[in-house]
Amino acid sequence: MGALGVAAPALQLADRDRWIGWDAEQRRAHLHGIVCLSRFLIRPSVACHNLASRVLSLALERLPEDFEQRYGYRPWLVESFVDTTRFSGASYRAANWTRVGRTQGRGRQDRFTQRKETIKDIYVYPLEKEFRARLGLPEGAGLGPLGAAEGVDGENWAEQEFGEAPLGDARRSRRLVRSAAAQAQEPGRAFSGVAQGDWPAVKAYYRLIDHPDGGHGHVCF
Repeated sequence: MGALGVAAPALQLADRDRWIGWDAEQRRAHLHGIVCLSRFLIRPSVACHNLASRVLSLALERLPEDFEQRYGYRPWLVESFVDTTRFSGASYRAANWTRVGRTQGRGRQDRFTQRKETIKDIYVYPLEKEFRARLGLPEGAGLGPLGAAEGVDGENWAEQEFGEAPLGDARRSRRLVRSAAAQAQEPGRAFSGVAQGDWPAVKAYYRLIDHPDGGHGHVCF
């Protein structure tokens, strides 16, 4: 019906490492605590609603104990990769994995920066909620998901919420981030008031709302 495979983690992943918040020395010392879910297969002939996310959840429940029995220690994070040219990653999100960025198209043997690999989305799942404290990282390290109480007070919330918005152009995504951050400062006012006379910004804001993808759909805050 299917199969799972685990392997050693990527030696370096810029977006993953930024999300964790560690430096190169800390990464070398603690990288063994990450496990890579390198293979996840369910045969196309198997049709069962929510099967993929359920399998992921069951596997992660067993992984720490099984890993400790085999290798003598418990991992604290699992990573995996989704080729978005073929899959959406919906099963990972349904199983409460977090997308933290994208690879750069480089494999372990890419010593000459040829970038021959497919660029993939990076997903992670913490097996220990307080893993940063366990690693001795300073409070506030990394770019973990926003807590419910953080609201719009977190410095990076707009980037985290809207930075990867698929608007067809990176400039539109950046405009959305800037507009959302500005609007959050005074949520009770129209954007024209928030912009304080910056009419090019106002024009860009309303153009984004009217045509977020260059001609179709609407953006709502």
